[in-house]
Amino acid sequence: MGTVVHVWGEGEGYEVEFATLTGHTLGVLTLAPEEVRAVEEGDLLHVRRAEVA
Repeated sequence: MGTVVHVWGEGEGYEVEFATLTGHTLGVLTLAPEEVRAVEEGDLLHVRRAEVA
């Protein structure tokens, strides 16, 4: 799960920030519209430890 931090044009792409639950940014990726969806009722957050280089 990430946070959209920028929308390109009229939704042609999205800059999405991915962070740990304690707020440390892991990365920011540019994603196409088909790679992004809004959170829906019934979605569960899955937690796992990130391997940070």
